[in-house]
Amino acid sequence: MTKMMNLKFKILILNAQSIVNESKQIILQHLIESTDPDIISINETFLNQNKPLNIPNYAIFRSDRQHRKGDEAALCTKNTLSGSMIDILSLLTHENALALS
Repeated sequence: MTKMMNLKFKILILNAQSIVNESKQIILQHLIESTDPDIISINETFLNQNKPLNIPNYAIFRSDRQHRKGDEAALCTKNTLSGSMIDILSLLTHENALALS
C-alpha cells in the first residue's frame, strides 16, 4: 500500500496587467513578503526577454511572447522546491503556455 504524503503549498496567483514598471514590482515584492508563497503564478506580465524578473529566493520560469505583447506568464517556485519546465507547446494550439513538474 502506498502511503500518501500530505503536502501543503501556499500559492499566490496574480493577473498583473504588467509588472514592467517599478511601482508594480514594489507591490509584487510586498505581496510576496506578506504572504510567503511557495509558488507564484503571474499572468499578463508584459515582460520580454530584454526585461528581467528577479525575485530573491525563487526560481523563475517564464513564457514570454516573441512577436506581440499580452499573455506573458511566469511561474516562480521557492528555491527549496525542485522543478523543471515541461514542454507542452506541441500539445496546444495557443502559442504561450507554461508547465512545471
